[in-house]
Amino acid sequence: MRLRSVGTLVALLAAFAAAILWIPDPGGRASSLSWRFPDGRVQAPIYDAAYIGFAASALIALLVALGGFYLVAGSVRRDRERGVGVILAATPLSNGRYLLGKFAASAAYLSVVTALALTAGLTAWLRFGKGPFDPFAFFVPFLLLSVPAVAVTAAFALLFDVTPGLSGRGGYVAWFFVFMLVLVALPMGLAGAGDPQGKLRRAPLVDPVGAATQAYLARQTVPGATGFSTGLEIRDEPFERVPWAGIRVTPGLVALRAANLLVALIPLAAAILLFDRFDPARRKLRIRRSRRRSDAENPTPETALASSAPIALVPAAVRPSTAAAVLAETRLVWESAGLLKWPLLAAAILAGFVPGKGAAAVFLLLLVPAIAEAAAREDLSGTRALVFSQPAVPASAVLWKTGALALFVAVLGAPLVIRSAAASPARGLGALAGLLAAAGIATGLGFLTSGGKLFSGLYLPVWYMAASNASGADFTGTLSQTPRLGVSLLFLAGAAAVVAAAAVRERVREKR
Repeated sequence: MRLRSVGTLVALLAAFAAAILWIPDPGGRASSLSWRFPDGRVQAPIYDAAYIGFAASALIALLVALGGFYLVAGSVRRDRERGVGVILAATPLSNGRYLLGKFAASAAYLSVVTALALTAGLTAWLRFGKGPFDPFAFFVPFLLLSVPAVAVTAAFALLFDVTPGLSGRGGYVAWFFVFMLVLVALPMGLAGAGDPQGKLRRAPLVDPVGAATQAYLARQTVPGATGFSTGLEIRDEPFERVPWAGIRVTPGLVALRAANLLVALIPLAAAILLFDRFDPARRKLRIRRSRRRSDAENPTPETALASSAPIALVPAAVRPSTAAAVLAETRLVWESAGLLKWPLLAAAILAGFVPGKGAAAVFLLLLVPAIAEAAAREDLSGTRALVFSQPAVPASAVLWKTGALALFVAVLGAPLVIRSAAASPARGLGALAGLLAAAGIATGLGFLTSGGKLFSGLYLPVWYMAASNASGADFTGTLSQTPRLGVSLLFLAGAAAVVAAAAVRERVREKR
């Protein structure tokens, strides 16, 4: 079922697109692996099997750890929301066996996805490969880097799924920072990153994703180099291409990667300890006072019947209106944000007055959990048939949700748009276009996938690149030093295409 999902197709397309950027034409001015000598010469490998296999393996390991989480997270949550969990809880199935089954299923699925993604590296070999194809040099780095990454990602997805506060929209945002800080930055620090010449002093003992390990191993292949780059480097002139021996696969390296495979046991054990077996009374982080207030404001049938006050049924006068439906949905998006709406509002206001990009970056980040699942709310809660049977619902749910989310982000983002317009009309138009693009993409992907994971998984890396001054990813033109209106308009065009695809799927679903 997962392999047939839209998320799997998007993941494979993302792997191919990333491979095109990461393994560019060898005759160009970009390379994902290069080194510099004391005399100023800058070299890069020729495109033999060792280099393409190494580059593809490093890329796929990072992609499966970052994006794979969004592909497998939510399986326990789905059992909880659909009532399957309480049925399983009444059986002799133990907590450990249930979660181990979930872990094994996620790991197997991610393994298939990574194997399919490796075809992007094979495609690069068919396009640019030089010399004979060496299966050992091509596939062994892939296995060493990807297998621990798959296991740890599946285990962390399970841990987030059973942890209150991390099993939904907030967890999708938190994972991005866990990935960057715990799985990338921490191993880099353990390897001794920060050397002025870009040298890592040791292979890190804890590095399940393998980013620091592959950087350390690559640096050992050219001992005389004074500078080394294992990221995409673009120069004004082509690189000098030379033969490259590839990384050395030793018993010690195999043992180290096998030990990192065991790192997955830590989040897996934590998940088993935290799992509540679908018993609401055992969810440790639920605050009783907050729950009572929520029941009073939004009574369920059980709490309504338990109330001593009689229930008065008042006839409703239905006046269908698209504008009213859009306003009502916009209000529901705001209320569904919970406590997050107040930091989001504060960040939105500060983004219009505080110099620099810090407040704007926080505002754009907090938008993710607020809008990611809005278009799929009814599918996730099982109320789609009830909601869309009402006469006041517009004919096209896709356009209805798109309008509501567009209004939501436009109102919240008004201070940022006004501030950008004060700098120049083009910047103001770019900020508005970028915000509308985020709303459109969230709506379209929410309808296509019946969830918010895919939107979160795609949005957060783009946001990070924009905050890191990559103008090509700055969809609002407010985070980089050289914003471009064309980039914002390109994102808006992409959003229109995604919304159109969702509208087509909606029509097909209605005909069924």
